[in-house]
Amino acid sequence: MAKTTGHAEFIRWIPLLLDALRKLGGSGEARDTYDLIAEAVKLPVEERERRNKSGNVRFQNQVQWARQYLVWAGLIDGSRRGIWTLTPDGVKAHLTEEQSRQLVQRWVKIHAGTRGERVKQPEAIPANTETEN
Repeated sequence: MAKTTGHAEFIRWIPLLLDALRKLGGSGEARDTYDLIAEAVKLPVEERERRNKSGNVRFQNQVQWARQYLVWAGLIDGSRRGIWTLTPDGVKAHLTEEQSRQLVQRWVKIHAGTRGERVKQPEAIPANTETEN
């Protein structure tokens, strides 16, 4: 799974994550969402098991980043560890990949602004958002 040009790879999982949670009745454990997403795109086993530099399973890490941005956007309730639940807005949200990209860009700018306030020196926003820890 190589990075796509001009954006973070995890963006592609955002619409699929919303769909997976809807299939699970609006709420589910992380592992169940991974399975539904992987099945939806027929993700090969070797891609599901590939690890990033820190040793984490890359696919799961990518889906977790997608989840985090959806939490920030108010589409997933992030209050319960290990249980991912759609908010009422999340239930209604059907995002395209382009809308997902815009959502991510919005939150990157918000967080870059917050960092700039703390550090007092604005940091450049990288062209590709790093998703590996």
